[in-house]
Amino acid sequence: MEHVSATSIKLFKNCQRRWYERYILGKKEESTKAMTRGNAVHRQLEEYLGKGVLPDQSIAGQIARAGLNHLPSPREDHQVEQSLEDYRIPNVVIKFKGFIDLLVFKDGELEVLDHKTTSNFRYALTAEQLAEDTQMLIYARHVLEYHNVDAVTLTHVVYLTKPPYQSKRTSVFVSREHVYSKFEDIHRVVEQMVASSQKQATEMKQDRSFCFS
Repeated sequence: MEHVSATSIKLFKNCQRRWYERYILGKKEESTKAMTRGNAVHRQLEEYLGKGVLPDQSIAGQIARAGLNHLPSPREDHQVEQSLEDYRIPNVVIKFKGFIDLLVFKDGELEVLDHKTTSNFRYALTAEQLAEDTQMLIYARHVLEYHNVDAVTLTHVVYLTKPPYQSKRTSVFVSREHVYSKFEDIHRVVEQMVASSQKQATEMKQDRSFCFS
């Protein structure tokens, strides 16, 4: 293992065998149509926030346009697609990999924003779920290492991928103490992952209800 991501951590917690097959043995799974569409929407939003390029008339562009009212005005100095490599934290067993869609630090307030695409808003996280989300907590822990603030706002802007295209914004304000405490729980899982990476595939727990549903 060279790094971990929020996606790999979530998969490990759901089915260790599938995690091992994908991340240790390198058996890549094909991208789904939803993943491809989500990546296209992200590219449209990255161009908008960083360069002021309005989303085009493609389906991905139409989906992205539906959420522009939930985003700040575009600026060249926006911190868009920030790599966790630039916000490393000490004393972890392995580095974390990921990209923060938008990091906003203004007037002493810090916000971590992530774009999410979905076919139905019922899959969107609530504020309570957002405060416990592995990905957002990892992002927050990294940036808090470099910003001297007592709290951070975690935000999802969710884009509906079926017409009529719509969006919704959900935010939650969490303390530094909350983020650090939850990150310790996440790091304990990562330690298990590192140890498991030295084992054989047949030793991994398999949850067939998750893997083959």
